Amino acid sequence: MRRYALLTVVLTALTLAALPAMGGEIQGTTADDLKKAALPAPSTVKVAVLPLQDIKNIERHTQVATSAVALTFMHCGFQFVPELKTRDAAGLAAVLHATNQAVLADKKIAPGEPLRLEDAVRIGTALGADWVVYGDVVDMHTYMKTGFFVNQKKGVANLKIKIANVATGETIMSRQLEESGSGGGASAVVFRRATALERTICNRCAITMLRDVCAALPAHTHSPEGEPTEDEVMAAEEAWAKLDPRAEEG
Repeated sequence: MRRYALLTVVLTALTLAALPAMGGEIQGTTADDLKKAALPAPSTVKVAVLPLQDIKNIERHTQVATSAVALTFMHCGFQFVPELKTRDAAGLAAVLHATNQAVLADKKIAPGEPLRLEDAVRIGTALGADWVVYGDVVDMHTYMKTGFFVNQKKGVANLKIKIANVATGETIMSRQLEESGSGGGASAVVFRRATALERTICNRCAITMLRDVCAALPAHTHSPEGEPTEDEVMAAEEAWAKLDPRAEEG
């Protein structure tokens, strides 16, 4: 009986370790606010997705988060500036690399400083965008939580995402969300990289915050492609890193 009880406790611990953590609560613009905004058909909107700046200046975090955000807009049918030549990782990476270069070339932005609304609108105007998307990676990290029966790899992603109308300078959406999750039990600790867990949670965080934007779009104006996968984010991130190898230093 004691062996059976011990086995039950171990199996329960392993099961709980594999379960994802619950997400946090979205702060900022509500779903009702977005519905009332009368958003245009995405095929008529040119979006400039600027790099989400990591507060710790880890370039890899910027590329992971920005790729996840851009993929969500692509899946919802928005147009991009610069123009998206091919709807694949290489095409998206080229667009994000170009918008990143536009931010770096702007002499009014101090290095390492977060983008302000006026900065984002100015860059969006120069790129010929209707909307500009920008924000911050407030936190992204993984850590090991040790337990009596099993070790867990845990991860956290905290993002701020903002969307502004370039013509009016008004904010369409401003949201912040922290998501957390687990890489699972002992086998996941051995075989899963921390960056993969970060990517998974970061992608979920971006999707959750932008889901209401896609839901508020006019009906029958687009054919949504579903939500981006972790593999898509990884492909875009890696293609972008080839254009800007500084990310490998993060």
